Amino acid sequence: MLDIQKNIQDVISQIKPMTKYLCGKCTPCRIGTKRMVEILESFLYEQPTREKVEQLIDLAKDIKQSSKCKLGRVAPNLVFDLIKNNFDENFDVDDEDDDLVNTIRFEIDKTKCVGCSLCARNCPVKAISGELKKPFIINQDKCVACGLCKKNCKFNAVQVKEES
Repeated sequence: MLDIQKNIQDVISQIKPMTKYLCGKCTPCRIGTKRMVEILESFLYEQPTREKVEQLIDLAKDIKQSSKCKLGRVAPNLVFDLIKNNFDENFDVDDEDDDLVNTIRFEIDKTKCVGCSLCARNCPVKAISGELKKPFIINQDKCVACGLCKKNCKFNAVQVKEES
């Protein structure tokens, strides 16, 4: 039981900080991620019931399915991994493949970027790099598509691209 509690605490410590970077556009993600943390925290003080674990799984599936950005899918994946690796009972955590979900990505228009670094300084995962007074770039492998770069760019240099 102590190992499970440590693993639950680890997942909470990863998800909780994410809640301040969520864009807020997806209601299930905005509210549901905080609710997932509450359910996980309750597991630290009382034995998780099958009903509570299934509620957590359903919530994580809803969040992952409705999320428009990668950041909104990270927390559910952490919950799925926690349940798969720490609970003896068989739970249906066969989550959908991320590649099947339509997502957006952000790119910096080199003709508009003045190299002020405001986007990079506001990126929660440090996916943006560059030199001052030169166009910055977004590392798509690190980017979680939270949109903070676009929100903070004063030169409209950050462009949204649809992926499918």
